[in-house]
Amino acid sequence: MTLRGTGNWPGGVALPGRAVPNQLRALQPKQTKNFAAGEVFQGALSEDVVLIPNQPGDYTLEPVRFVYFDPAAEQYRTLEARPPVLHITGAPIAAPPAAVPQPASGRTSTAANAAPAVASSASSPAAPAEGSAPALLPRDPMGGTASGLAPFPAHQLTMLIGAPVAALALYWLALAIRQVRLSDPRRPQRQALRHLRAAIDRVASAASADERIAALLAWQRTAALALGIDLAAPTAAQLTDPQWTDLWAGSERALYGREHTLPAGWCECARMLCARPRFNPLRGLSIGQPLPKAAAAALLLALATVPAKASDSSPEGRRAVGTGAAAVVGEIDPSPPRRGGDGAPPSRGRLGGEEGALDAYAQGDFAHAHEQFLARVTEAPSDWIARYNLGLAEAQQGDHGRALGETMAAFVQAPGNADVRWNARAFAAHVPGFDRDAAALLAGGPLTALAGPATWQALAVIAALLGCTGAALVLRRRYAGARGFGWAAPALVGFAIALGGLAAFSLHTYGRLADPRCALVAGAPVLRSVPTEAEAEQQQKPLPAGTLVLVEQDFLGWVKVALRGGETGWLRHGDLVPLYAAPSA
Repeated sequence: MTLRGTGNWPGGVALPGRAVPNQLRALQPKQTKNFAAGEVFQGALSEDVVLIPNQPGDYTLEPVRFVYFDPAAEQYRTLEARPPVLHITGAPIAAPPAAVPQPASGRTSTAANAAPAVASSASSPAAPAEGSAPALLPRDPMGGTASGLAPFPAHQLTMLIGAPVAALALYWLALAIRQVRLSDPRRPQRQALRHLRAAIDRVASAASADERIAALLAWQRTAALALGIDLAAPTAAQLTDPQWTDLWAGSERALYGREHTLPAGWCECARMLCARPRFNPLRGLSIGQPLPKAAAAALLLALATVPAKASDSSPEGRRAVGTGAAAVVGEIDPSPPRRGGDGAPPSRGRLGGEEGALDAYAQGDFAHAHEQFLARVTEAPSDWIARYNLGLAEAQQGDHGRALGETMAAFVQAPGNADVRWNARAFAAHVPGFDRDAAALLAGGPLTALAGPATWQALAVIAALLGCTGAALVLRRRYAGARGFGWAAPALVGFAIALGGLAAFSLHTYGRLADPRCALVAGAPVLRSVPTEAEAEQQQKPLPAGTLVLVEQDFLGWVKVALRGGETGWLRHGDLVPLYAAPSA
């Protein structure tokens, strides 16, 4: 590789580093400078890297980019050199020794040049552990269809899990308020005051003296109970409230007077004094009642976790990869099937259809097979068999980045399928920048092979429902004294905790693959700070193939993505392979 031109060479212009697959050993390069006598600003810098392959196969080296500032145009420019594909034949050789050979010049490394010019990708877990391991050949395509579901977005999953928790908190509060009401020491007074107005109405409607006397005696007994007077026949002198004293004296004159008549306005005054004391349900949240307080706190927490904006209803939000309504993919197309000119359905032979695609693949017509598989994936992105087959067609055409993306889309739907796992590992060996966590997941234990992210999310929701049901039965026994379900309720709670913990651990293991916005970077695009390819002064950086990103926004053929560390930028639609949505045209 040679870099030549006019520039500030004394300022430290250097050749960019290169990524080398760890199936190739790289000897430390030797750099040479070529400057004319007396020239310090115009010349060339060359570097030769010796690569030693350990095993046969096809190797695609990453492109090398050099960014510089053009003072004439007053803007930054990028030079790119794409190495050819290396076709290595022969028998594998033994692993290299631990010591790295040094160049013949014996140049000593200093602090200024301690960083090697070749950046090895040996730390990527996608590559085989030993350089002498043979490359994996992909397995055959599959027939049939198999649809799955995309996982829910985080806010929808929170709402689904929080709904039974909020219902349990409400049920808990209702039981606590009922318990407080039943144990209220003023409950007899409230009941007496509830009947006091009816007794006054009897007094007001009495047609004779005898009816009035009977109604007044009933009123006195009810009023004494409402006032908490523990006397068989209390008198006005034994009351402390002046209003009740006057009212009671009026009733005594009507009972024992000669005419048995009530003072004017007695019934109206009696009705004013029969207002019931209010019941305070907050007594259930006192210091002596910690359980209802916990229920109220849980309810407030559940309500606080519901986002103010659950989804983006704008056209841009609906077009974004795997967001909003795209939690369930593979919708049924209500339009009638396309037919030929004679009204008959199109042939499924060599011209198209699943059988035609498989036949074309078997005959080596990978371009035609790719076209048919892509049409099926566009129609039903949740068909993991179609995405598995599309990954094979991409690999046969030399695009291992897209092959890995389509196969990972099949993996998150069917992680237990041995062929899907095999092909994913085979394609990942050709993508040095493959995400470390996803690569470790491919070689993980049997737990992740049990189900995909959508299934684990469903199990988490079921665990929340079972746990809240068991907790409701426990609360019912404690507050209402209900019998039955003596051992079943705690067992249900324990099972729900175990299932929920298993689901949470599995979703944590999947990481970004459990997000419906997840997409895999194909090729080697440039992450830009603004959605434009104009030669403007904008921040940009190369993005290696195999990187997992989250799609945040869609804008006129561009998508805004978020990287693992929180960095965001813009890519073209064609630079991504969405795992849960249809590929962009």
